[in-house]
Amino acid sequence: TFAVCTIRSTPDKPVHCIVWAKYLFGLLFGPEDASNVLSDLDGANTSNDTAADRPTFTDTIRCLAHESGFDYARRVAERVFKHDIEIQVSMKELWEKRPPPTPINVPQIAEKLLQSKEADCFVAFNAYDQKAWSVEESAAFFLSGIEQLVKQRRDEIGSLTFDKDDSLAMQIVAAASNLRASAFGVPLSSPFHSKGIAGNIVHAVATTNAAIAGLLTLLTTQIIISVMRDKSKTLLGICNSASVSKEGSGRSARIILVQGAPLAKPNPRCYVCSQSVVQV
Repeated sequence: TFAVCTIRSTPDKPVHCIVWAKYLFGLLFGPEDASNVLSDLDGANTSNDTAADRPTFTDTIRCLAHESGFDYARRVAERVFKHDIEIQVSMKELWEKRPPPTPINVPQIAEKLLQSKEADCFVAFNAYDQKAWSVEESAAFFLSGIEQLVKQRRDEIGSLTFDKDDSLAMQIVAAASNLRASAFGVPLSSPFHSKGIAGNIVHAVATTNAAIAGLLTLLTTQIIISVMRDKSKTLLGICNSASVSKEGSGRSARIILVQGAPLAKPNPRCYVCSQSVVQV
Protein backbone atom coordinates (compact mmCIF):
# COMPACT_ATOMS: atom_id res chain seq x y z
CA THR A 1 0.00 0.00 0.00
CA PHE A 2 1.34 3.40 -0.99
CA ALA A 3 0.27 6.94 -0.21
CA VAL A 4 -2.16 8.36 -2.77
CA CYS A 5 -0.07 11.51 -3.19
CA THR A 6 3.00 9.39 -4.01
CA ILE A 7 1.17 7.43 -6.69
CA ARG A 8 -0.62 10.45 -8.10
CA SER A 9 2.01 13.18 -7.99
CA THR A 10 5.45 12.23 -6.65
CA PRO A 11 6.56 8.72 -7.66
CA ASP A 12 10.22 7.91 -7.01
CA LYS A 13 10.34 4.13 -7.52
CA PRO A 14 9.35 1.81 -10.41
CA VAL A 15 6.69 0.18 -8.21
CA HIS A 16 4.93 3.55 -7.80
CA CYS A 17 4.73 3.92 -11.58
CA ILE A 18 3.48 0.36 -12.08
CA VAL A 19 0.72 0.81 -9.49
CA TRP A 20 -0.20 4.10 -11.20
CA ALA A 21 -0.37 2.32 -14.58
CA LYS A 22 -2.77 -0.27 -13.16
CA TYR A 23 -5.04 2.53 -11.95
CA LEU A 24 -4.83 4.08 -15.43
CA PHE A 25 -5.88 0.81 -17.07
CA GLY A 26 -8.89 0.60 -14.74
CA LEU A 27 -9.81 4.22 -15.50
CA LEU A 28 -9.66 3.68 -19.27
CA PHE A 29 -11.21 0.25 -19.62
CA GLY A 30 -12.77 -0.83 -16.32
CA PRO A 31 -16.05 -0.07 -14.55
CA GLU A 32 -16.53 3.45 -13.25
CA ASP A 33 -14.87 3.78 -9.86
CA ALA A 34 -14.89 7.08 -7.97
CA SER A 35 -12.21 5.72 -5.61
CA ASN A 36 -9.68 5.43 -8.45
CA VAL A 37 -6.82 7.80 -7.57
CA LEU A 38 -6.75 9.01 -11.18
CA SER A 39 -10.46 9.81 -11.36
CA ASP A 40 -9.71 13.53 -11.73
CA LEU A 41 -8.29 12.76 -15.19
CA ASP A 42 -11.82 11.97 -16.33
CA GLY A 43 -13.76 15.17 -16.91
CA ALA A 44 -17.02 13.20 -16.98
CA ASN A 45 -16.50 12.12 -13.36
CA THR A 46 -18.40 14.73 -11.33
CA SER A 47 -17.52 13.06 -8.03
CA ASN A 48 -13.81 13.88 -8.07
CA ASP A 49 -12.58 16.20 -5.36
CA THR A 50 -9.78 17.96 -7.18
CA ALA A 51 -8.31 20.91 -5.33
CA ALA A 52 -9.96 24.20 -6.18
CA ASP A 53 -6.73 25.72 -7.48
CA ARG A 54 -6.01 22.79 -9.80
CA PRO A 55 -7.26 22.91 -13.42
CA THR A 56 -9.61 20.08 -14.31
CA PHE A 57 -10.53 18.32 -17.53
CA THR A 58 -14.02 18.86 -18.90
CA ASP A 59 -14.36 15.90 -21.26
CA THR A 60 -14.27 12.17 -20.66
CA ILE A 61 -11.10 10.15 -20.92
CA ARG A 62 -13.14 7.10 -21.91
CA CYS A 63 -13.22 5.86 -25.48
CA LEU A 64 -16.05 7.47 -27.46
CA ALA A 65 -18.41 5.37 -29.59
CA HIS A 66 -17.22 6.92 -32.85
CA GLU A 67 -13.53 7.08 -31.87
CA SER A 68 -10.97 4.83 -33.53
CA GLY A 69 -8.32 3.02 -31.52
CA PHE A 70 -5.64 5.07 -33.27
CA ASP A 71 -7.22 8.39 -32.26
CA TYR A 72 -8.09 7.24 -28.74
CA ALA A 73 -4.55 6.06 -28.00
CA ARG A 74 -3.16 9.46 -28.95
CA ARG A 75 -5.81 11.37 -27.02
CA VAL A 76 -5.08 9.39 -23.85
CA ALA A 77 -1.32 9.85 -24.28
CA GLU A 78 -1.75 13.60 -24.80
CA ARG A 79 -3.84 14.00 -21.65
CA VAL A 80 -1.94 11.69 -19.34
CA PHE A 81 1.69 12.25 -20.27
CA LYS A 82 1.59 15.84 -21.48
CA HIS A 83 -1.30 17.96 -20.19
CA ASP A 84 -1.61 16.34 -16.75
CA ILE A 85 2.13 16.52 -16.14
CA GLU A 86 2.13 20.17 -17.22
CA ILE A 87 -0.49 20.78 -14.56
CA GLN A 88 1.64 19.01 -11.97
CA VAL A 89 4.72 21.02 -12.97
CA SER A 90 2.73 24.20 -12.28
CA MET A 91 2.34 23.14 -8.61
CA LYS A 92 5.59 24.75 -7.51
CA GLU A 93 5.36 23.62 -3.89
CA LEU A 94 5.78 19.98 -4.92
CA TRP A 95 9.18 20.61 -6.52
CA GLU A 96 10.97 22.66 -3.91
CA LYS A 97 13.15 19.70 -2.89
CA ARG A 98 13.12 17.58 -6.03
CA PRO A 99 13.27 18.11 -9.81
CA PRO A 100 9.88 18.56 -11.52
CA PRO A 101 8.66 15.98 -14.04
CA THR A 102 9.03 16.40 -17.79
CA PRO A 103 5.96 16.27 -20.05
CA ILE A 104 6.25 13.68 -22.84
CA ASN A 105 4.93 13.96 -26.38
CA VAL A 106 4.25 10.24 -26.79
CA PRO A 107 3.07 10.21 -30.44
CA GLN A 108 6.10 12.21 -31.54
CA ILE A 109 8.52 9.92 -29.68
CA ALA A 110 6.89 6.75 -31.00
CA GLU A 111 6.46 7.96 -34.60
CA LYS A 112 9.85 6.86 -35.92
CA LEU A 113 9.62 3.37 -34.44
CA LEU A 114 6.02 2.79 -35.55
CA GLN A 115 6.87 3.79 -39.11
CA SER A 116 10.09 1.77 -39.28
CA LYS A 117 10.63 -1.83 -40.36
CA GLU A 118 10.68 -2.78 -36.68
CA ALA A 119 6.99 -1.91 -36.29
CA ASP A 120 5.98 -5.58 -36.57
CA CYS A 121 7.67 -6.32 -33.24
CA PHE A 122 4.98 -4.35 -31.42
CA VAL A 123 2.30 -6.83 -32.46
CA ALA A 124 3.85 -9.64 -30.39
CA PHE A 125 4.33 -8.50 -26.80
CA ASN A 126 6.72 -10.67 -24.80
CA ALA A 127 6.00 -10.45 -21.08
CA TYR A 128 9.14 -12.48 -20.32
CA ASP A 129 11.49 -9.99 -21.96
CA GLN A 130 14.04 -9.07 -19.27
CA LYS A 131 15.51 -6.12 -21.16
CA ALA A 132 14.21 -2.74 -20.06
CA TRP A 133 12.38 -0.88 -22.83
CA SER A 134 13.60 2.48 -24.02
CA VAL A 135 11.27 5.48 -23.82
CA GLU A 136 10.70 5.18 -27.59
CA GLU A 137 9.78 1.51 -27.31
CA SER A 138 7.49 2.21 -24.36
CA ALA A 139 5.71 4.96 -26.31
CA ALA A 140 5.22 2.69 -29.32
CA PHE A 141 3.99 -0.22 -27.19
CA PHE A 142 1.58 2.07 -25.32
CA LEU A 143 -0.03 3.46 -28.48
CA SER A 144 -0.19 0.12 -30.28
CA GLY A 145 -1.54 -1.66 -27.17
CA ILE A 146 -4.48 0.73 -26.72
CA GLU A 147 -5.19 0.75 -30.46
CA GLN A 148 -5.29 -3.06 -30.58
CA LEU A 149 -7.45 -3.36 -27.47
CA VAL A 150 -10.05 -0.91 -28.83
CA LYS A 151 -10.01 -2.63 -32.22
CA GLN A 152 -10.29 -6.18 -30.87
CA ARG A 153 -12.37 -5.77 -27.69
CA ARG A 154 -14.41 -2.59 -27.96
CA ASP A 155 -17.52 -4.35 -26.60
CA GLU A 156 -15.64 -5.22 -23.38
CA ILE A 157 -14.53 -1.67 -22.61
CA GLY A 158 -16.13 -0.59 -19.35
CA SER A 159 -16.03 -4.06 -17.82
CA LEU A 160 -12.35 -5.01 -18.08
CA THR A 161 -10.13 -5.53 -15.06
CA PHE A 162 -6.37 -5.82 -15.09
CA ASP A 163 -5.06 -9.36 -15.43
CA LYS A 164 -1.32 -10.00 -15.58
CA ASP A 165 -1.98 -12.91 -17.96
CA ASP A 166 -3.90 -10.67 -20.38
CA SER A 167 -1.22 -9.84 -22.96
CA LEU A 168 -2.71 -6.53 -24.10
CA ALA A 169 -3.46 -5.36 -20.57
CA MET A 170 0.08 -6.19 -19.47
CA GLN A 171 1.54 -4.46 -22.53
CA ILE A 172 -0.36 -1.25 -21.79
CA VAL A 173 0.52 -1.29 -18.07
CA ALA A 174 4.21 -2.03 -18.69
CA ALA A 175 4.48 0.71 -21.31
CA ALA A 176 2.50 3.28 -19.32
CA SER A 177 4.59 2.67 -16.19
CA ASN A 178 7.81 3.23 -18.14
CA LEU A 179 6.52 6.47 -19.66
CA ARG A 180 5.50 7.64 -16.20
CA ALA A 181 8.92 6.64 -14.88
CA SER A 182 10.69 8.53 -17.66
CA ALA A 183 8.71 11.69 -16.96
CA PHE A 184 9.65 11.62 -13.25
CA GLY A 185 13.26 10.49 -13.60
CA VAL A 186 12.64 6.97 -12.26
CA PRO A 187 14.57 3.95 -13.70
CA LEU A 188 12.74 2.10 -16.47
CA SER A 189 11.67 -1.54 -16.06
CA SER A 190 11.57 -4.62 -18.26
CA PRO A 191 8.24 -6.31 -19.06
CA PHE A 192 9.29 -9.25 -16.88
CA HIS A 193 9.95 -7.00 -13.89
CA SER A 194 6.74 -5.05 -14.45
CA LYS A 195 4.67 -8.22 -14.65
CA GLY A 196 6.15 -9.50 -11.40
CA ILE A 197 5.20 -6.33 -9.53
CA ALA A 198 1.83 -5.80 -11.24
CA GLY A 199 0.80 -9.40 -10.64
CA ASN A 200 2.28 -9.61 -7.11
CA ILE A 201 4.50 -12.46 -8.26
CA VAL A 202 7.41 -13.63 -6.13
CA HIS A 203 9.41 -15.45 -8.79
CA ALA A 204 11.32 -17.71 -6.40
CA VAL A 205 8.06 -18.89 -4.82
CA ALA A 206 6.40 -19.40 -8.20
CA THR A 207 9.37 -21.49 -9.42
CA THR A 208 9.39 -23.60 -6.26
CA ASN A 209 5.64 -24.22 -6.51
CA ALA A 210 6.01 -25.31 -10.14
CA ALA A 211 8.85 -27.71 -9.28
CA ILE A 212 6.96 -29.28 -6.37
CA ALA A 213 3.81 -29.61 -8.50
CA GLY A 214 5.87 -31.46 -11.11
CA LEU A 215 7.26 -33.85 -8.50
CA LEU A 216 3.78 -34.52 -7.13
CA THR A 217 2.55 -35.33 -10.63
CA LEU A 218 5.39 -37.83 -11.14
CA LEU A 219 4.69 -39.54 -7.80
CA THR A 220 0.95 -39.68 -8.54
CA THR A 221 1.72 -41.31 -11.89
CA GLN A 222 3.85 -43.95 -10.13
CA ILE A 223 0.99 -44.73 -7.72
CA ILE A 224 -1.51 -45.18 -10.57
CA ILE A 225 0.89 -47.46 -12.46
CA SER A 226 1.51 -49.56 -9.34
CA VAL A 227 -2.24 -50.04 -8.73
CA MET A 228 -2.85 -51.00 -12.37
CA ARG A 229 -0.06 -53.61 -12.22
CA ASP A 230 -1.09 -55.15 -8.92
CA LYS A 231 -4.63 -54.39 -7.70
CA SER A 232 -4.04 -56.27 -4.45
CA LYS A 233 -1.77 -53.51 -3.19
CA THR A 234 -3.10 -50.98 -0.71
CA LEU A 235 -2.36 -47.29 -0.81
CA LEU A 236 -0.42 -47.64 2.42
CA GLY A 237 1.88 -50.13 0.71
CA ILE A 238 2.27 -48.00 -2.42
CA CYS A 239 2.55 -44.45 -1.14
CA ASN A 240 5.79 -43.11 0.21
CA SER A 241 6.65 -39.99 2.10
CA ALA A 242 9.01 -37.93 0.00
CA SER A 243 11.58 -35.27 0.75
CA VAL A 244 13.78 -33.22 -1.54
CA SER A 245 17.49 -33.23 -0.76
CA LYS A 246 19.30 -29.92 -0.90
CA GLU A 247 22.35 -31.34 -2.69
CA GLY A 248 21.33 -34.83 -3.77
CA SER A 249 22.96 -38.18 -3.05
CA GLY A 250 24.19 -41.22 -4.94
CA ARG A 251 26.82 -41.76 -7.57
CA SER A 252 27.63 -39.03 -10.05
CA ALA A 253 25.97 -41.04 -12.81
CA ARG A 254 22.67 -41.04 -10.93
CA ILE A 255 22.16 -38.27 -8.42
CA ILE A 256 18.98 -38.71 -6.37
CA LEU A 257 17.26 -35.50 -5.36
CA VAL A 258 13.96 -36.97 -4.11
CA GLN A 259 14.27 -39.43 -1.24
CA GLY A 260 11.35 -41.77 -0.53
CA ALA A 261 10.48 -43.72 2.62
CA PRO A 262 7.50 -46.03 3.37
CA LEU A 263 4.63 -44.44 5.23
CA ALA A 264 4.43 -45.31 8.91
CA LYS A 265 1.52 -47.48 9.98
CA PRO A 266 -1.37 -45.73 11.75
CA ASN A 267 -0.75 -45.12 15.41
CA PRO A 268 -3.48 -46.98 17.33
CA ARG A 269 -3.48 -44.19 19.91
CA CYS A 270 -3.99 -41.46 17.33
CA TYR A 271 -7.42 -39.83 17.54
CA VAL A 272 -7.26 -38.78 13.87
CA CYS A 273 -6.25 -41.86 11.85
CA SER A 274 -7.26 -44.65 14.24
CA GLN A 275 -10.25 -45.80 16.26
CA SER A 276 -9.19 -44.30 19.58
CA VAL A 277 -11.90 -42.69 21.63
CA VAL A 278 -11.43 -39.69 23.84
CA GLN A 279 -13.04 -40.11 27.26
CA VAL A 280 -14.55 -36.82 28.45
